[in-house]
Amino acid sequence: TRLAQNMFEEDNFNEAKVRYQVWDLEKINTFTSDKQQAEININFDRDYDQNFSCIQIDNIEANMKAYIGIIPGYVVADIYRKYHRDILELNVRSFLSARGNVNKGLKATIAEDPDRFIAYNNGITATATDIKTNHNGDFMNIISAKNFQIVNGGQTTVSLYNHLLSSSDQGESLKKISVPIKILDLSKMPMIDEEVKLISQFSNTQNKVNKTDFYASDPFHIEIEKLSRNTTFIVNNVPVRWFYERKRGSFDVERNMGSYSEQSKFDKIYPKKSSGDNISHVFSKSELGRTELAFGVQPDVASKGGDAAFTRFVDALSNNEFTPSDNYYKDLIAKLTFWRRMEKIVHKNHARHSTPQIVSYSIASFVYLNQSRINFTKIVEDGKINEILASYNSAYDSFEGHIPKIISYVREFLTSYSELEDIMLYARKVECWNSLKKFIDNGDFISKVGDTPADILQDRNSYTVKNQIDFTNKITDNMQKDIDSVSKEGADYWWAVASWAKENNKLSGIQRSMSANIAKQIKGKGVSYKLAKQGVRIRKEVKRMGFKFQEKL
Repeated sequence: TRLAQNMFEEDNFNEAKVRYQVWDLEKINTFTSDKQQAEININFDRDYDQNFSCIQIDNIEANMKAYIGIIPGYVVADIYRKYHRDILELNVRSFLSARGNVNKGLKATIAEDPDRFIAYNNGITATATDIKTNHNGDFMNIISAKNFQIVNGGQTTVSLYNHLLSSSDQGESLKKISVPIKILDLSKMPMIDEEVKLISQFSNTQNKVNKTDFYASDPFHIEIEKLSRNTTFIVNNVPVRWFYERKRGSFDVERNMGSYSEQSKFDKIYPKKSSGDNISHVFSKSELGRTELAFGVQPDVASKGGDAAFTRFVDALSNNEFTPSDNYYKDLIAKLTFWRRMEKIVHKNHARHSTPQIVSYSIASFVYLNQSRINFTKIVEDGKINEILASYNSAYDSFEGHIPKIISYVREFLTSYSELEDIMLYARKVECWNSLKKFIDNGDFISKVGDTPADILQDRNSYTVKNQIDFTNKITDNMQKDIDSVSKEGADYWWAVASWAKENNKLSGIQRSMSANIAKQIKGKGVSYKLAKQGVRIRKEVKRMGFKFQEKL
C-alpha cells in the first residue's frame, strides 16, 4: 500500500487541493460496515497509579501546545491493551514483528534491562486534544487527554504490550520502565486530522540508521580515519589523499566548514568526482568491507552488499588481532583503486548491469588463481591499474589485457550459470563461487585468460601474506589463551555471573546475555573467540563489582 501511495502526488482541481489515498480490502470493509474510528479519551489520573510527568515547551506556534516527559511502560502497554490498533490508526508504519533486529533488541531490553530502556529507546510521539494538567513541583502531570493517538513509536508500544501479555507479574516489571514521550495538543488547530497525518508522516521519515553507523567508534575505523587524513599519494604528479567517511556525511561536513577557497583546496586534496577517467577518493565503511571481502576470496558475501557484507567483515575483524598500519592502509588504497578502475573497465567493455558482482568475482578469481601472492604495491601505478594488467586501446575504445580478460570470463560465467535467475541474486550464493573455483582449478579459466604477469606477484617459494585481514577464522595462540581462560571457569561460574548480575542489577543486559551464552557454549561446541574476548572483560568487571563465585558442592 505504501508503494502504491507513493505513486500518487497531490493535485489541483478548480484551485482546490486534491490528495489521493489508496484503500485496501481492510479499509473498504471498515467503510462498508459503517465502522467509525473510536474517539480515544484517556484519564491518566483516574486509571493509573503512576504519574505521567512532563514539562511544557515554550516558543512553538500559537495553535499548538507541546509537552515532553516520561510515561510509565505499563501505561503505554495498557493503553494498547484497551484500544489495540485504534491507538495506532494514524501511525504510518505497522509493527514489524519481533523478527527484525530492532524489535528483537526492544524485546531483550524490556525483559532483561528495563532500567536502561530510556537510554536505549527513542520513545514515542503522540497527539491529542483538550489535554488537562496540574502542577507537581517543577513538573506537570498529564491528567487526561482526548483523541489520543500514537503517531510514532508503534514498535515500542506493541513490544511493551507483548511483554504485558507474556509476563507472569501482571505488568509489574513494566512499571520500572520509563518511556520518553512527546505529546502535542492540537485543540486549536483548524484541521486536526490533516495535522495529525503530517506529524505522523514527518516523524516517521528521519534518516535511516544503517548497521555500519553503529561501528563508527570502533578503534579500527578510528585508526583508518587517521591514516586517511595523513597519508598522501602522488597521482599524475599531484599530491592527493583518500577521505575515509568513518561517519556518514562527514565528507560534506568537513568540506563545508571552510571558505570557498578552502573548499576548492579541499576538493583538490580529496577528489570526489568519478566522471570520465576520474575515480572518487572518498570511501565508506561498507565499501571498505566489500573490497576486503572480495580480496579475501569471499565474493558471494561481498555481492550481498550493505549490512550483510559489512556484518561478515565485522565478524572477521572481531576474530582477528589486527591493528591497521601504514602499510595496511597503502595496500587498502591499492585495493580500492583496483576495484574502482575495474568498474571503469566493466562499463567501457560491457555494460553497467551487475557491476559490483562482476568486479567482486573478478577480484576473487584473480586472488584465488595466484594463491594470494599478489604484490599490492605493484597492481596499481599512478592511480591506475598497472598497464601490464590492463591498458586502454583508443583504436577500439576498450580495455585489453589480463584483467579485462578475467572480467569477460567472469561476466560470461555469471550470465550462463545464473540461467533464469537474476545475476545479482545468483552471485550471492556460495554455490556460485564454488562453481567458478572449479573452472579455475581444472585449468579452463587460465586457458582463457592466461597467466598473471610475474612482475606483480611475490616469489612462489618465499612469499608472505602481510597486512591482510584473515577471513578464515584461524585461531592464534593469544586468541586461544583467552578461549581457554574463559572456558576454564566452567559453565556454573558463568551461569552464576548472569544470575548475580540480574539479581543485583549489575552489568548491562547484553553482558548478562553474553555470560549465559558462554555457559551454553562451554556445555556445547566450545566458546568462540568473539565471545571469549567479551568474557575476559566481563570477568574483570564483575570482580571489581564484588562478585564472588561459590562452587556447588
